[in-house]
Amino acid sequence: MAVDTRKPRPAGAPVSALDPFATDAIVDAVATNAAIRDAGDLIWLEDYGMWATGRYAAANRILGDFENFSSAKRPFTHPDFPLPAILVTDDPPDHGAIRSVMNRVLSPKVLRAHEAAYRAAAIAAIDRLTAGDPFDGVHDLALPFVLSAFGDTVGLRDGGRENLVTFGAAILNTFGPVNDLFLSLVERAGEATRWVEAQCARDALKPQGLGAAIYEAQARGEVSEEQAGLLLMSLLSAGVDTTAGSIANMLHCFARNPDQYARLRRDPGLCARAFEEVLRYLSPARVFGRVAHRDTALLGQTIRQGDGILVFLGATGRDASIWPDAERFDVGRAAGKHISFGIGIHNCIGQMLTRTEALALLKIIVERVERIECAGEPEVLMSNTITSFEKLPLRFVAA
Repeated sequence: MAVDTRKPRPAGAPVSALDPFATDAIVDAVATNAAIRDAGDLIWLEDYGMWATGRYAAANRILGDFENFSSAKRPFTHPDFPLPAILVTDDPPDHGAIRSVMNRVLSPKVLRAHEAAYRAAAIAAIDRLTAGDPFDGVHDLALPFVLSAFGDTVGLRDGGRENLVTFGAAILNTFGPVNDLFLSLVERAGEATRWVEAQCARDALKPQGLGAAIYEAQARGEVSEEQAGLLLMSLLSAGVDTTAGSIANMLHCFARNPDQYARLRRDPGLCARAFEEVLRYLSPARVFGRVAHRDTALLGQTIRQGDGILVFLGATGRDASIWPDAERFDVGRAAGKHISFGIGIHNCIGQMLTRTEALALLKIIVERVERIECAGEPEVLMSNTITSFEKLPLRFVAA
């Protein structure tokens, strides 16, 4: 059962009756983000009794200030479905030592060693889809590619990797409210959670993968055995949904903006910029939450100790005060200062893994696909915390 943590409305706070977690609000995420962003630097969500922002400057202040805004506490609490309190949900001093282990496990050198395998997986995935027949960009491309690439990188056994999708959806949705959507995801996650827990055992992992590297750090005394298992579970909880979501969003952006895809084919050197523009324009991570450690003055409002704050990352990516012509998708834009992966000490630890996988796939698409065409209307992924697609009908026209 959820704990009602709503607090009374602060005096003078701009109040919004918007429910950003309602079905219609999730389906039309762009309009929802615009409503939050346009309402003010900080607004009070009446339905939830907490603050929200969709503006870049406010988000930077909040996410970059762990001393005043805690990640260890969350605006929404789920006592019946606890999240392991590691990496994403801890604050210094515990955070630093653990994160340093993961920085080594996911170092650029480690990821470069996997690039050839990602390229091979991308070629195999794309070559199956270039006959001109319609396919689902989510279930025929994004998810299979990520389950293969990510699973091999971690060192998971081959069978059962689809459980990562169900498990990840449930875990990531604990950062949102307890609503019907959350409850349905949790209800479906029991078997998947047991599978993931079994894969986190040292002897379940293949040698040479990221999982084995985490346990090597444990053997050196850098983390405890319990922490090693939780680190691996944290990695598995976030390693599929956000990466597959970003790839699906990328495919959608190119299908809806054929001029930009044609530009990218003429200048493949823009691939890295193009992917950052996808993250700015259609961020897969929808919302991060923080709780105020103490009374804090912020942008003309007093945030009280214990107040929850929701930062809508997708909204910040289209803040016109930061991004000229923010509603336009432009593969040449220097979009690297987006905060779709967060900022500060709690920025996404796996973001370079996501970039490495997605760029490997994008480069093969650019080489082998002349056009990406819509083959039907997409279906939005119903998630409190991820913005992407459940179904994405597409067609590749081979180069």
